[in-house]
Amino acid sequence: MGPKKTPAQQRMTAEESEDTGESSESTMLEMMRSIQYQLKDINSKVSKIDSIESDVKSMKVILTDLKNENKQLKAEVRDCEQKITELNERNNTLETRLHSLEQHHWGGVLEF
Repeated sequence: MGPKKTPAQQRMTAEESEDTGESSESTMLEMMRSIQYQLKDINSKVSKIDSIESDVKSMKVILTDLKNENKQLKAEVRDCEQKITELNERNNTLETRLHSLEQHHWGGVLEF
């Protein structure tokens, strides 16, 4: 196929061919192949960009879902911590009562 020509070089080649009257089919085919190659390259890049954009949109959705899940988990943790605090307070109260009852029981036994 030969070395790749820039669009400006292709125009110059076409203009030179017209000026000299050499409008050759090979020059036209070479230009068409070059354009076809450039279009394939552009299409490939556009496909990659589309794929990346799709991935970014998916990741944004996942990020939003994770943020919502994180909020929910934090709320559940707060509820669990509150329940633990309540249970600790209840346990302390029961231990105090038990201790008091033990003292009363042992104190009553010692009196006999």
